[in-house]
Amino acid sequence: MRDSFIFYRSYIQGLRDQPSDIFKKIILSIADYAMNDIEPDLNDGVIKMAFNLIKPGIDSNNEKWETTKEKRANSGRIGGLAKQANARIAKQNLANLANLANLAVNVDVNDNVTVDVDVNDPATDPLNIQKIAKSLGFNITMKQAQSFIENLDYSWLYLAGENNFLAFVAEKIKSSGKPQEDHERLFVMSYLQDFYLQEYPEWKAKQEAAATEQEAQRQKEAAEQEHSRKIEEQRKRGPRYCDNCGSAIEAPNTIRGECPSCGNYYYLNEETEAWEFSEPFNFSEVLKNVQNNSNRAQSKEIDF
Repeated sequence: MRDSFIFYRSYIQGLRDQPSDIFKKIILSIADYAMNDIEPDLNDGVIKMAFNLIKPGIDSNNEKWETTKEKRANSGRIGGLAKQANARIAKQNLANLANLANLAVNVDVNDNVTVDVDVNDPATDPLNIQKIAKSLGFNITMKQAQSFIENLDYSWLYLAGENNFLAFVAEKIKSSGKPQEDHERLFVMSYLQDFYLQEYPEWKAKQEAAATEQEAQRQKEAAEQEHSRKIEEQRKRGPRYCDNCGSAIEAPNTIRGECPSCGNYYYLNEETEAWEFSEPFNFSEVLKNVQNNSNRAQSKEIDF
């Protein structure tokens, strides 16, 4: 179902001389078809003829709208891709951590993992570990910071980046409900707790997925804002002269209109973000010719 459709001035000009009851039936038939996809069952020859002349234009405009709507929907699906990542999260291992940290990972036939890593990475510096802990609300000594590096296998995987092991542990401890006085002790000894080490990869993956989703949403909103900006800019810079006859266009900032001289109509195509012109369609003349042909056909039947 649609809430609107395009009805050109030439249609009104062609239908203006019809009796009011015929005019009403034609308009309602067109509206029902354009907005509800209901094709009328018409017996009256004039109504059927008028509807069939207008129907191709409605089909063309509706097809353009569906194409535009589908493209906008596809842009919205970008933001949903990150959500699918959460459903695919499985048991994480050392190789998962390396991949999340954007490090080169090799796994041999015996499941041995080798990771290419920079030994000068800040994650291997106890002073950096101490600073990270402090930013999370935990004051640890240099010796305690060094313990994380010495006791965590592949510590650079656990301690590097924004979503590091320390951030995970801090979040878990603060939300555990344990007494405040126990928090620092739990934090310092966290590298010895198997359940922390097992849960961390999945937490990190979720954090990365959430960040990807947030960035995708930001890009989507930026694209929509840019599209709206361009449409508004084009609306203000509407065509000044007709492409067909060169006459000045009235009210150039409207979304669509018609040349006052030749009837050449123009509209702002939101899909291409540009103004487009179409040659005038003399609906009145076509309707008159069809009516004349119909009258001649009826006359021949009577003569026969």
